[in-house]
Amino acid sequence: MRELIRHIIKEELSSRQKKLLNLINNIGMYNASTTVGGISRLISIVGEDNITTDNKISFIKGLIKTVHMEFISMDDMGEEPIHIDEEDDIISQIEILYSDVVLVGYIDNGSSDSDYIPEEFVSYEELPEQIIDEIYNMIVNYCINVLGE
Repeated sequence: MRELIRHIIKEELSSRQKKLLNLINNIGMYNASTTVGGISRLISIVGEDNITTDNKISFIKGLIKTVHMEFISMDDMGEEPIHIDEEDDIISQIEILYSDVVLVGYIDNGSSDSDYIPEEFVSYEELPEQIIDEIYNMIVNYCINVLGE
């Protein structure tokens, strides 16, 4: 059933949209955006609804690899860390985006002792879709507002 729905949706896409989606799948979303004049233009042509989570991850990775070489912090983008979870007074949040992983930091809000809580790296593919969407939206806004793409 799911495959049938995808097939119907793909039939409704214009030829130009199909070509751009194939380009995104072949060279990555960031590289595809550079061929059409930036991310805003790519999104307007393809349509936000046709951009998959994998496309979003591709765009995030491509931008960081190409523009920042190693990483970009939330602070660099003028953003607050992305809150992931809070359990037993320990808050987990994304603080830095690397090209293949994110750095998740932990803050202990409930304890007065200063036990060290280690940070950890988590791949984009392991993150919930809503977190990917939040990162993607930050990166798109960063491209448009700061990089002028």
